Amino acid sequence: MTSMSLARTLFVAGMLPCWAVAQDAAVIDCDAGTGSLGALFRVNLATGARTLVSDFGNPSQGPTGVHPWSLAVTSRGLAVIDPRAGSPCAVLGCGAVFLVDPATGIRTLLSDFGNAAQGPTSIGNLALYGIAADANGDLLVTDRTSGGSGRGLLFRVSLANGTRTVVSNFADPAQGPLGGEPSGVAVESSGSILVADANTGSFPSGAVFRINQTTGQRTIVSDFANAAQGPLGGLPVDVHPTGGVLWVADQFMRSDPRAPGNGQLFRVDAGTGARTLVSDFSTAAQGPLGFNLNDVKTDSTGPLLVMDFDAGTNSAGALFTVDPVTGARSYLSDFGNGAQGPLGVEPSGFVLLAPPPPPTNTLTVVLQGDGVGLVYSNPPGINCGNDCTENYPPSLVVQMTAVTGPNTRFTGWGGHPDCGDGIVQMNLAQTCVATFVQHGGKIILAPDLSQRYESPDVVQLGTLADPGPYRINTHFDNYGPVAAGPSLTRVYLSADRKVSADDILIAEKVMPALPAGPSGTYQVLADRVLKGLEGTYYVILVFDALNQVAESDEKNNVFINRYDFPCHAGISLFSSICPPK
Repeated sequence: MTSMSLARTLFVAGMLPCWAVAQDAAVIDCDAGTGSLGALFRVNLATGARTLVSDFGNPSQGPTGVHPWSLAVTSRGLAVIDPRAGSPCAVLGCGAVFLVDPATGIRTLLSDFGNAAQGPTSIGNLALYGIAADANGDLLVTDRTSGGSGRGLLFRVSLANGTRTVVSNFADPAQGPLGGEPSGVAVESSGSILVADANTGSFPSGAVFRINQTTGQRTIVSDFANAAQGPLGGLPVDVHPTGGVLWVADQFMRSDPRAPGNGQLFRVDAGTGARTLVSDFSTAAQGPLGFNLNDVKTDSTGPLLVMDFDAGTNSAGALFTVDPVTGARSYLSDFGNGAQGPLGVEPSGFVLLAPPPPPTNTLTVVLQGDGVGLVYSNPPGINCGNDCTENYPPSLVVQMTAVTGPNTRFTGWGGHPDCGDGIVQMNLAQTCVATFVQHGGKIILAPDLSQRYESPDVVQLGTLADPGPYRINTHFDNYGPVAAGPSLTRVYLSADRKVSADDILIAEKVMPALPAGPSGTYQVLADRVLKGLEGTYYVILVFDALNQVAESDEKNNVFINRYDFPCHAGISLFSSICPPK
């Protein structure tokens, strides 16, 4: 039983409803924490309450930061960009990516953008900006000023070792329209990359690019200076896809390019690039004013969440909720309001975290004694000797079945008192002990072919008006402690309970090899046979009919059941299982 991986306890923004599923957000603040070196907060999405997770000025939690700016969810925790950390570039650091444990706040350095041994470097000077996980789980990082003519780069960073490659050079016309200030980055469900560029397009008013994840080829989805696509933008800094819609946070409103406003939130058609203004953060009619929008997350059914690093009390930043239809806004967490937790200074980015996995309790099975046996469970999970532990939700009733090997008898259950009858209710962790003892003779490890249920499924096809032929199915299992090779199964139709020369062979099938344990396969033995059959007959199922497999128990290979034909009663629209008599 493998434990739930960290990847399953984290939430990649946009894949799940943000308030219905996610219970918390992780927020990075570039100037909070000890020495104003940054801090990572957890924010409750119901109340807006904040707790400190990682203080980037506290060396006891790992390498210290300088100006952590944005973050992404990965299978190794939270990846945080700090554009001033890492090896020095002139005065400031070249930038770095840290990995942060969202539970403990412990940090490790993943990629130093000034270390050429890890790949192409950044020129620093606050160049690194956006980060997202790509379709393969590695990281995509935007650099706003590196590359030719300072037009920016899109890096891919290996999550395994921090090595870097350039995906797209925004100064290279061979890869598509030029960029100017690539900022926020996201990944569509198709794997295509989206980048919000704050300074490109037909007038330096920004655009949203779509980038091929393999070749780095760029196309413009929406040019924020092109009025034919909708209201104009000024500085699109972040983009978030959900379904066929792109949500874009724009820091300044440039209906008149010379007059920046307080930010705006756009809905953009992912196919045509057509824009609709959803919320104008310059007008109080839609709620509290914004000042510097920097991040947006949502899904197709919930409210939008927007980070503004200068809004709120004392301009300490705020996380807004925004109605995706009306654009009405309200504060979810005001980082200048001490009643909601530790104060912020300049919260710049956030991701959504999934709620913790539902509670479970562990069932452990221990095999003891000098005999040979297996234990499996219903519901599945325990198949001991191979897998002897499983986590189950509280209150679930689990039934265990002990299967004896050759020359062995099962003497009973021990361990926790609830294990006594082999049925446990998982209100707490329990250990059950199954005892198998020899009852004479030498223990021989061998397969044991049989079927899971007392009778095969005999199914009549057709309808009440037109009964059809029959189909015969069974669950074929190996109850022995070692694997079984292929074998031949035969099905006979008999007037009595004996296999004799008078019986009619109606089907035979080569059964596959099976590993040890009752983890077999559902087999169709005969299809569309016996049409028009009437009367009482015995269906005789013989496993390993040619004795190809040396088994520990050769006496449980024959199953005989009586059926009355035709079995019209209870025929559904297409078929009916015939009950054995």
